[in-house]
Amino acid sequence: MNTKLHINLKLLEHPYSYENGSEFEAWGQILMIVFDKSKPFILLDWQWNIIELVDWYIENREAICGESLLDVLQGENLAQALERLQARNFKEHEEELEYEWHTVLFEFRQQHSLRFALRGANIPNIIIGCNHGYGEISLVEGEKKWYYLFDFQDFCQNFENEMKQFLELWCNKLPNSKNIEYKNCLLTQIEEKNAQPS
Repeated sequence: MNTKLHINLKLLEHPYSYENGSEFEAWGQILMIVFDKSKPFILLDWQWNIIELVDWYIENREAICGESLLDVLQGENLAQALERLQARNFKEHEEELEYEWHTVLFEFRQQHSLRFALRGANIPNIIIGCNHGYGEISLVEGEKKWYYLFDFQDFCQNFENEMKQFLELWCNKLPNSKNIEYKNCLLTQIEEKNAQPS
């Protein structure tokens, strides 16, 4: 597959360095770019605590790369499917079924929506996951509607290299024992997941 999705990370000065605990946060720029036929399109340009994104990715990587959403129609992207499934109507006697249905959808969002990766950030509801065996990133929000299929292997390799480099720079800039321990723990988790049979 020619289309590639990359997330580039850049360490920045913390804008709230006066707040307690800021020395343990890794503030940076998140630039999400899709290369479609070698042309770059910026899908997201945001500044946030990168640790939240790294934690979310490591925890949900297997789901992002392999878990499919129930009942995705042929030709339908994940954001469209979520919107359609969320609108399902239930009868009065189907309260338990309705609760289970929305629980499944909520759990899918937790693992696939970038809003859960960057909690509190006012970003579009971008969905990333697996659709009929392909990597997909999509958005359906008002007039904004787009989706791209991408190479999962290239995405994971690129993003994990970005994370490693970013965490090294962060610890070199703020070399306290807690940050170094945290960096080593995250890098170990990445290596362990890479070592697991697919």
